[in-house]
Amino acid sequence: MSFSDVGPVRPAKDLLKVTRSSCLAAREAAGISISTERIDALLDSMPSTLPTDAKWLESGYKLPLAYPSRHAELNVICHLCFLNSLSGYRAAFHRNTREGAHKNIVKLVLSMYLEDPAGDSGLPLSAATLESLTPLTVLGLWGVPTHVEEAHPNLPGAVVGTRRSDDMFEAAHVLCVAANDTGRRLQQMKCPDLATFVERALSTAKVDSNGDDEAFAALFADAITTALPAFNDAYTIASSSTTVYVHKRAYLLLSWLRARFGNDEKAPPTPDASVLPAFVDNVIPSLLVHWGILDVASAKDESLRAWNAEIIQRDDAGKDKGSDSVVPGPKLAREQAYIIRAAALDACHQISLRAHELAKQDESKRWMAGIHEALVDGYIWTKAKDADLRTVPRMVETETFMY
Repeated sequence: MSFSDVGPVRPAKDLLKVTRSSCLAAREAAGISISTERIDALLDSMPSTLPTDAKWLESGYKLPLAYPSRHAELNVICHLCFLNSLSGYRAAFHRNTREGAHKNIVKLVLSMYLEDPAGDSGLPLSAATLESLTPLTVLGLWGVPTHVEEAHPNLPGAVVGTRRSDDMFEAAHVLCVAANDTGRRLQQMKCPDLATFVERALSTAKVDSNGDDEAFAALFADAITTALPAFNDAYTIASSSTTVYVHKRAYLLLSWLRARFGNDEKAPPTPDASVLPAFVDNVIPSLLVHWGILDVASAKDESLRAWNAEIIQRDDAGKDKGSDSVVPGPKLAREQAYIIRAAALDACHQISLRAHELAKQDESKRWMAGIHEALVDGYIWTKAKDADLRTVPRMVETETFMY
C-alpha cells in the first residue's frame, strides 16, 4: 500500500472549489450521467425535518465513554475518523467478527482508549501508540485469532500454528502502515496525539480564513492532508488526466467536530458543515448507483458499465441467501474506484443544488433550502443501515486506507 503522490492545491483556500470541480470533470470524462428524475424521487423521500435534525450528521462518532476532558473526547473523535477505513474488507469482517468495518474500527478505538497497547495507560491514543501498532496487535484487539492451525506437512495427525496471511491480516497491515506513518509524523511535529495537531490546524485555519467558512474548511483540509499523507485522499486519473481531490476523512472530521463541539465556546473553532463536500466512501456510490441517480450504463470503463447494484433477495428468515451474510459488490481497481467516488461526490453536490431549486419553485418544499451536501451524505449513509438496503452489494477496493 502506498499513499497518494498528488500535491496540494494552491492557493489552499480554493481546495473546496477544486474538489467539486475536479469531481464533476472526472464524472463527465468517465461517461457517467446523473438522473434528475431519480434525484427528485430521493428528495421527495426525505423527511422535512432533515435540515434541523442533528442525527444525520452525528452517525459514527458517539461512544459510551465518560471523558476526563474535552481534549480526550476530541482525541477519540479524531482517531475514530482517522482510522475509519477498510471498507473493502467488509465481507471479511462479517465472516470473522459478524460485524462490518465501521463497527470494528469503533471496537479498535475503544480498546486502544481503555487499554493502550503501547503500555502507557496515562496517555491513551497517543502518537506513540499509533507508531507502535502491529498487525498482530490489531487482530488481537478485534478478537480475531492471529494464527491458524494447519495440518503438519510431514506428521500425520499433527497440526501446527502459522501466522494468518489472509484478507484480515491484510486489512490490519493496511491500517498499521497508515497508523505508524501518522504516529511518527505527529511526534516529529511535537504533537503528543492527533487531537493536538487538529487543534492547532483548526486555530490557524480560523485566523487565516478571515470569517469565511469555506476558506476555513479548505485551509484545515489542506493542512491535514499536506502534513499527514494518510489523509491525502487524491488521485490523478490516467484515462482522462484529471486529478480528483476527494479528501473524505478530512471533511468528515470537520463535520463530526462541528456536530459535537459547534456550540461549545471553549472547544476549538469549526466551520459550518453546510460548506463541506460529501464524505464519499463505498456506501454513497453504491446506493447512488442502486437508486439510479448515478447512471453507469454508458460509462467508458467496462467494469463500471457492468456494475449492477441490485438488492440481494432475502429468505423468509430475513437473511441473505448464500453462505455469507454480506455479498460484496464489484471489485474495483484504484482508478475505477476514484472515478465512481468522484462521481458520487458530484452527485451529492447536484442533489443539494436541485433541492435549492425545488425550494424556490414549490412552497411545500421550502424546507429543502436547508439541504446541503453533508446532510445528503449523512442521510444516505444512515439509510444504508435499513434492512432492505443493507443487502445492496457495496463496491470493493482493497489495499487502500482512504475509506
